[in-house]
Amino acid sequence: AQIDAEILGQKLSGKFSFEQIEGKLADEARERETPIAPPKFIKIGVADLNLIIGDGDGTNFSGLKMENGSGVFMISPDGVAGQATSRNVSISAPDVEFGGGDFTLQFNTGEEEVKEQIKIGEDFINLFVPAGGEQGFISVVASGVDLNLVDQTIQGNFAFKQEQSAGGETVLQIAATNVFVGIGDGIQNLVSINGGFAAMRVDSKGIAGVVSGNFTESIPG
Repeated sequence: AQIDAEILGQKLSGKFSFEQIEGKLADEARERETPIAPPKFIKIGVADLNLIIGDGDGTNFSGLKMENGSGVFMISPDGVAGQATSRNVSISAPDVEFGGGDFTLQFNTGEEEVKEQIKIGEDFINLFVPAGGEQGFISVVASGVDLNLVDQTIQGNFAFKQEQSAGGETVLQIAATNVFVGIGDGIQNLVSINGGFAAMRVDSKGIAGVVSGNFTESIPG
């Protein structure tokens, strides 16, 4: 069924299929004099997932938009957890785009980590999601991707998360590790940053940030 939903303040939509499954009891629980009913879980297969991390809707948004994702969610007595992947991701800031790569959404509204193997159709999917803590968490991560920014490319491992600014605006925070940036003349890099870190912010005005790391230069002359 095509469903619109909201998880931890983030709007998402997609095609969802539901199935109830019964959990397993520990040996101690099975051996008790008073029987304990096994916990019930609902597994959800997800296709054509669309999600915004940030503010707005699919047409007018500020932040990160994931489209055509697929994955698996699970509802348990502890909360809702899930993960999904997509290669179709964009950022609202002008002159910024990704050069491919797999992006993974993870979220957990519960306080316990989730480690389950879930069968969707004929496929078994490993659902490994960290604990959500008291507030829950939702993030998108990507490894080894290119962020093309104003004719320059930032390579690295990226993590995206929504936060509130001091002024109350919803913004997208981007953290990157193992960063490489090369600036050159189109033939060779004249200056570069290796093994670096980056912190960026996307809001309604655009994108801003800093990059630090090991600096090298090979300027002739």
